[in-house]
Amino acid sequence: MEVPEGPENFEGVPNMPKVFGDATQAVKVFSEYNRLAFSDEFQQIFNERLDFTKPDVLVKVQSVWLQASYKALDNTGFGHLKDMLGPGKIPDLLKLMFMAYNDCPEVIKLGAFIRGPYAQTPPPNVVTVGSNLPELTLISLAGETVGLSDLHINKDRPMMIMSSSAS
Repeated sequence: MEVPEGPENFEGVPNMPKVFGDATQAVKVFSEYNRLAFSDEFQQIFNERLDFTKPDVLVKVQSVWLQASYKALDNTGFGHLKDMLGPGKIPDLLKLMFMAYNDCPEVIKLGAFIRGPYAQTPPPNVVTVGSNLPELTLISLAGETVGLSDLHINKDRPMMIMSSSAS
């Protein structure tokens, strides 16, 4: 699986000690993490564990990323750092990399596919608070095209549609 591209810098991420030592070691660990996370092996794990009809799907997604983090640490000789990661700690290797090595261009390049809270950068075309939303069209289950502004519970309250994807 090919790693998607993303933002070029990650400003606003808090710093922490460089637990892998120099950036060369961090790049080695992050490269292994990316190899695993985008491998057919981990895609299969995602396919087996994830049921998007279940409310715990995001917990399952996080557990797969954590498993990839643990395996990458083991494969690169940093297995002793696994205790730093997990629920209630640093969630996975990605967060650790951006917190400790956000000043390393190679780490930033390896993590360029990340958007959102890890990268602290908004996706392109973010709607700002107070601005009008663009009109969106949706395809109904019946195959009809419907404008999002046409979906109302009543005339004063627009319907809110929430969805998510682990991909």
